[in-house]
Amino acid sequence: MPELPSRSTATLPTARPAPVLRPPAESLAEHFRRTAELAWPVMMARAGILVMAAVDTIMTGRVGAAELAAYGLGNVPFVVFLLFGVGMLTGAVPLIAQADGAGRPGDCGRYWRLSLRTGLVLGLFGGAALLFAGPALEFAGVETDLAAHAGRVALIFGIGLPFLLMHTASALFMEAIGRPLPAMLLMALANLLNVALNALFLYGWLGLPALGAEGAALGTTIARIFLCIGLGLVVLRFADGGRYGVHRRIGAAWAAWRRLLGIGFPFALAQAAETTSFQAVSIFAAWLGTAHIAAYQALNNILALIFMLSLGIATAVSVRVGNAVGRADAGGRRLAAWVGVGLTLGLTLLLAPWLIGGRELAAALYLQEPAVRALAAAALPVLVLVIVVDGLQVVLLGALRGASDIWQPTLRLLAGCWLVLVPAAWLLGVRLEFGLEGLLAAIAIGISVVALLLLLRLRSVLAQPIRAL
Repeated sequence: MPELPSRSTATLPTARPAPVLRPPAESLAEHFRRTAELAWPVMMARAGILVMAAVDTIMTGRVGAAELAAYGLGNVPFVVFLLFGVGMLTGAVPLIAQADGAGRPGDCGRYWRLSLRTGLVLGLFGGAALLFAGPALEFAGVETDLAAHAGRVALIFGIGLPFLLMHTASALFMEAIGRPLPAMLLMALANLLNVALNALFLYGWLGLPALGAEGAALGTTIARIFLCIGLGLVVLRFADGGRYGVHRRIGAAWAAWRRLLGIGFPFALAQAAETTSFQAVSIFAAWLGTAHIAAYQALNNILALIFMLSLGIATAVSVRVGNAVGRADAGGRRLAAWVGVGLTLGLTLLLAPWLIGGRELAAALYLQEPAVRALAAAALPVLVLVIVVDGLQVVLLGALRGASDIWQPTLRLLAGCWLVLVPAAWLLGVRLEFGLEGLLAAIAIGISVVALLLLLRLRSVLAQPIRAL
C-alpha cells in the first residue's frame, strides 16, 4: 500500500470512496440521539477503567489507611506515563474519524496498527522508568517507608503499562469508527476478573499470601493484560475488518507515523499537564499527612470515575465533529460540538445533588477510619464543583480536537493547570492551611480558567472555515 503523504500535502490518497453508512444528522434531536448512542458505551467502557481503580481503592481501604496511601501514591507516577501514552494514541481519533467521514475507511486500520506499535514502545519506556518510582517519591518529600511501599506498587503497575496502552489503541480505533460496544463488554468482564484476583492477592484467599496494596496492583495488571489480548482479537476478527484495512501490512509508513505522533504529541502534552498538576496536588496532600492523602485518594477516585463519563461524551463529540469535518459539513460540525457541551453539563449537574446528599455514604464506601472518613465527607461538596468544570473542559477539548485544532487547546490547558491550579493548591492547601478543601478549591479554580479559555477558543474555531488534518 502506498505511503501516506506528509502533513504538508492537502489530502490523503484516495482509493474508490467507500459508501457512507448513513446520512448526516439533519436535526438537533437527531444530533442528540446519535451522540448519545455513541457516547454511552464509551462512557461505560471509560467508567470501567475507573471502576477497576475504585474497586482496588475500596478493597485496599478495608486493609487500612497506610495501604491505601501506598496504593494511591503508587498510582501517581504510573498515571503520568499512562496518560501521556493515552494522549499520544488519541491523535489517531480525529485522523480515523475524518478519514471515515470522508469515505476512506482503508486508512483507519493503518492508523490502528501504527497506534499499537506506538503503545508498545511508550509502555515499555514508561515501565522501565517506573523502576525509579520509589526514590522519585522520596525525593518529592514523601516519607521513606511510604515512598518505598508506593514504589513497589508503581513497579507492578508498570509491568502492565504496555498492555494497557495497546488495549487503548484498539479501544480508540473501535470508538472512532463508531463500534464502541465490544470494548465496553470486555471491560465489564475485566472488572469481574479484577475483583476475583484482588480477593486472591490483596486479601490472601485460598491460602495465598496477603500482599495488600501490591496485591491490588497485581490483580489489576493481570486484568489489563486480558483486556489487551481480548480487544485485539476482536479488532482482527470483526465483520468489517477487511473494509477498514485491519489486516493490511503497514509497509513504509514513516510519514503516516510522523503525522500520528505530530498530532498525538500536543494531546499527550495536554494530558500530561493536567495529570501532573493533579499529581502535584497529591504530593501536597501527602505533605499534610497520611489521613489527607488517603482522603484525597478516595475523592480523586470519585472525581475520576465521573470524569470518565464526561470523557465518554467528549470522545463521541470528537468522533462526530471529525466525521463532519471529513464531510466538509460546517453545520454538522457546529451542532455536534454544542450538543456534546449540553449533554455533559446536564449529566454533571444532575449528579451534583446526589453526591452532596450522599457524601457520608460515599466516604464510608471508600474509607474505614472515622477521622479520615469525616475529612473526605466534609470536602466532597467542593469536589462537586470540580466535577462540573472538569466535565466541561474535557468535552470542549474533544470538540476542538475533532475540529482539527491541535496546539491552541494544549497551550490553554498548560496555562490553567500550571500557572493557576498548582500555585493555588500550594497557597490554599498548604500555606494558608485550608487542608483538603483548599486543595480541591484550587483545582476548581484552575480547571474553571481552562474551561473558559477553551470555550472562547471553540467559538472562534467554529466561526472559521473547515480545516481537515
